[in-house]
Amino acid sequence: VMGGILVSGWVLTEYLGGIYRENVQREAHSDIDMLTSRLAGDTATIEAMAQSLAGSPSILPLLTRGGPQDRELARQVLEQDIEAAGAERGYILDRTGGVALASNRREGLPGAADFGASPYFRAAVGGRPTGYFSYDPADKACEYSQSYPVQDAGGRIVGVAVLTKSLASFDEDLREFDRPYFLVDPHGVVAMTNQPDSLYRAFWPQPSDGPSAAAGSPAVTAASTRPSTAAAWIIRSSGKAG
Repeated sequence: VMGGILVSGWVLTEYLGGIYRENVQREAHSDIDMLTSRLAGDTATIEAMAQSLAGSPSILPLLTRGGPQDRELARQVLEQDIEAAGAERGYILDRTGGVALASNRREGLPGAADFGASPYFRAAVGGRPTGYFSYDPADKACEYSQSYPVQDAGGRIVGVAVLTKSLASFDEDLREFDRPYFLVDPHGVVAMTNQPDSLYRAFWPQPSDGPSAAAGSPAVTAASTRPSTAAAWIIRSSGKAG
């Protein structure tokens, strides 16, 4: 009889444990869906506004003529689109990656660094609108940049429009969760998390020729040429209860 009681107790414990695990997993999946939707919404707005900026009739004259009036009209459009997108800054780049116009006037001065080597510029000047996640050491937060090619009437690419949005607000919201969550870039590096000790570490083993992920390293970047760039990233939960 005692053996039967012990077995029954073990079975009941396993059953209840299974229910608990299912509830934890269900809650985690719900949270992940919400976080993914939030991130996709933030990036979709930037993507749409970058496309609008690139197609504005006021941008092409800046890149083809570049007169004072062209520059002023283009600046007005750039500033309006930055505000509408909730972006931090924006640029109009020429075909070489040089800054034709920047929301920060200093970045448009002679001698300012160009964007010729930027992955999102190279992709867009090749005809592929591109989203790009990167880490901003100044704000200690991830940013999302969206590039879009500027074309003339004949379809020739003459420049690139870029809008950049800080993800600091998303990062702050992520930290409000009790259960551990990790935003992992396509290389497997943790770019955002509510577990500070795991930030910028590799979430899974890296290939020998892959990017290094030393703790505290700010060199976390990822690019995607798909329209929904957020889908290229993974939001993971440890599955532990909060």
